[in-house]
Amino acid sequence: MTRNWAAFDRTSNPRGTTEGFFSIESKGTGRFNAPVYDALGRPEYIELLWDQDGHAIGLRPADATLPWAFRVRKHAQAVSFIISIMSFCKYHGIDLSETRRYRTSTEDGVVVVDLDQHPARTARARNRTDGPEATQGNLLGLPGVR
Repeated sequence: MTRNWAAFDRTSNPRGTTEGFFSIESKGTGRFNAPVYDALGRPEYIELLWDQDGHAIGLRPADATLPWAFRVRKHAQAVSFIISIMSFCKYHGIDLSETRRYRTSTEDGVVVVDLDQHPARTARARNRTDGPEATQGNLLGLPGVR
């Protein structure tokens, strides 16, 4: 059998995914990746919107003088950005029992996080072991690997 090999060019997408993701973390923070930050125009502040009928969060750039604007912080160890959303989630009854990661879309200049979609898996949601017996195999969720 002849194989048709193709080399993986890791430089073809140096920033990782081009798909936007927004995570609602159990500690009350919202984290989003570079494609979301770029779609927002790389703002210092954003405002959060709530679509009651569609059960969705909207993000859009905001002026720093708005009292309800959220400051965007760059994550120190990753190419992601963080906002504090604990009060927003509590006010709207958004579950914070575990971290959930959602794909985003953009509608009329607003980044939309549809909470009715099935969340993507996160590292915290996978089967993991944090103790000394942790190995690469079980951190990746490989069956039967300790």
